[in-house]
Amino acid sequence: MNHTNKDELIASIAQGFASRLNLNGIDLSGVDLSNANLSGINLIEANFSGSKLNNIDLSSSYLYKANFSNADLSEANLSGAYLYGVNFKSTILSGLNLRDINLSKANLSEANLSGADLSQANLYGANLYKVNLCKAYLVRANLNGADLNRANLIEADLTLSDLRYSNLSEANMSFANLSDTQVDFANLIDVEGLSNDVLEQLKKKGAIIKLLNSY
Repeated sequence: MNHTNKDELIASIAQGFASRLNLNGIDLSGVDLSNANLSGINLIEANFSGSKLNNIDLSSSYLYKANFSNADLSEANLSGAYLYGVNFKSTILSGLNLRDINLSKANLSEANLSGADLSQANLYGANLYKVNLCKAYLVRANLNGADLNRANLIEADLTLSDLRYSNLSEANMSFANLSDTQVDFANLIDVEGLSNDVLEQLKKKGAIIKLLNSY
């Protein structure tokens, strides 16, 4: 797509004509679509990488395998959106309301989800490598099989969450709330911020752990 066509497309979206356009596979990388309304639009494999998407409305949109890597989605509305296989690598998603969202198999590596509400979200098998979940709400979230290697979970609320078979190695879990979590076969080797007493309790619940200062 040349610059003229992309500019015309952005103008059409800004004027509220998105519902009339075929946006599947569209390249909208590196553009400013802040405050745009793309609610209920099919955006299969669309490319928004590096774009400024502040306050964009993507509610109920079909975003199968869309690419939002390095994009800024501050204050975006993703309620009811279909997000299976979406690429959110290094994306800004801090503070968003993502309750009940389905992000199974999504790539959220190095994304900023600090303070986000992911209560009851489905993150089954998601790539959360080095994700920032500081002070995030993950109550009853499904993190079964998720890769949380080196994740920032400082002060995250994981109450009643499913962490079975997840990889939490080298994650920072300082002051995280792990009340009534399921941790069967969760890898907590070299996790930071948890005392030996807490690690022992998690081991009794089925987690794979290594005690601090043990060899």
